[in-house]
Amino acid sequence: MRSDLDKYASAKPACQKIADTLLSITGASRITYRIGTSTPGLLPVFVESLASTPAGFLSLLVQPDIDLRQAETFAFVVGEKKILLHNDCLDSRIASPQVLVEKYGAKSQMLLPAFVDGEVFSMVSVHEAKGVRDWEKEKAEDGRSMVQVLIQAGKDFLEALGVKGTVPSETDIDVA
Repeated sequence: MRSDLDKYASAKPACQKIADTLLSITGASRITYRIGTSTPGLLPVFVESLASTPAGFLSLLVQPDIDLRQAETFAFVVGEKKILLHNDCLDSRIASPQVLVEKYGAKSQMLLPAFVDGEVFSMVSVHEAKGVRDWEKEKAEDGRSMVQVLIQAGKDFLEALGVKGTVPSETDIDVA
């Protein structure tokens, strides 16, 4: 699995910088960027950025025990090719993985898939552990919406990897 990611090793510092910037702009608790492997639907964490978070807040890079292929959220964003905003992970019509909420402390999240030739290539996740958030209404300091910030980060990740892909637009959002 990791050997599939080796071809992107030279882009890891640039991707880490993008994740760190996204964390700073959103004020979230965790950012992950996952890249697909030769196993369909398997997207291991490539880079992660963590804020100062509550004690016991775990890294998904160190303990990646969420199989996205089994997650309703993953099936939704891949099937619908949409950005998913979970303002409250516990009160949503599309269930977040239980382990993400219970073990990793996510209370709110934004998910952005990227596609290459119509297939999921990568996923940007923005997790908030401090409480629920209304992602759609929040603005960055520069006036951009959090969704615009997320979309730009998704494009920046693809560019850093040298991959020609697409991400959903601002009109392709579902607030669940």
